[in-house]
Amino acid sequence: MSQFDDEEAEDDAYATVTDEERFAPLRTAALGVFSDLAQLYEVTVSATFEASASMSLIPHSHPPITLIPLGGGAPLSVAFPSAVSLVLRCGWWYADWFPSCSCDTCNLTLAHEAERLAEVCSAVVAGGFHEAINTAPSSYGISQLSHAFTGPTWVGSGKTALPAATAALMRGTRPAESAWMPWVPQVRAASIGAPV
Repeated sequence: MSQFDDEEAEDDAYATVTDEERFAPLRTAALGVFSDLAQLYEVTVSATFEASASMSLIPHSHPPITLIPLGGGAPLSVAFPSAVSLVLRCGWWYADWFPSCSCDTCNLTLAHEAERLAEVCSAVVAGGFHEAINTAPSSYGISQLSHAFTGPTWVGSGKTALPAATAALMRGTRPAESAWMPWVPQVRAASIGAPV
């Protein structure tokens, strides 16, 4: 067996998906997270999902949801392109797919992906999300999109290269960098008029 045969066999292993339906409950998990956030924070709820210039149009198997917080927090959006996957948008440009992979080799679990979804949303709500877009192209005509999350027990960051023209289109008139604020909790009706 040659090196190329080994690589082909490895590629085949990543292409095998025997139980994609195991991720179908992610939709319910996402809807629960978004419902809880809408009840706990001062947000405007919209049935929209704005695809960025680097994303193709996403078909929806269920209506999308966007939560736009008052007070300078990063918006959160979720779209459901199929019965077993979803796309989470944070802020202006960051997007992440859930599950990140459904192949047998990666063997991700529903519990892991639901926890990851909740952690990302929690970091955004707590003001632990930062994103930036550098529209100045490198000598190769490439620009960069970067993001960073800080959660109570984890941190994560990443960078994505994209064509300079796409970066400029994505940025539009938005600021090149956003260190998003925490979301504002709702004032409960029961606490109005209570002694301080």
